[in-house]
Amino acid sequence: MKREHAAERLEKKWFGKGFRAFAGGEQDPELYAMFENWAFGEIASGAALTAEERVQVTLAVLAAQGCYSHMQMLLQAGLRLGMQAVTLREVLYHCSPYIGFPRVMEALWHANKEFEEAGIALPLEPC
Repeated sequence: MKREHAAERLEKKWFGKGFRAFAGGEQDPELYAMFENWAFGEIASGAALTAEERVQVTLAVLAAQGCYSHMQMLLQAGLRLGMQAVTLREVLYHCSPYIGFPRVMEALWHANKEFEEAGIALPLEPC
């Protein structure tokens, strides 16, 4: 299977149909194709990480960068992949000493919004 097709399949598995529009794929298909083929093709095809580990690493990076709208889409993907909300929350907790409590609190506000929309009761149980 061509890498482009594999990238498209992986993207749909993680994000469903809404990510292309969210990420500007309709307005700038050339840039989006570069992103899609790299993130879901090049990186995923040779990755030694599981899908859940990739979500965890990406979540930490997006929180550190303050990319909360992208983080929300990734949280949806994590839940779609069967990850537990508490695991996703713990990734953000772990970031606190590295990226600062204010940034983590902001990330958690967005994460909790996604959890509520997914029908997950808050507060989450402690680990």
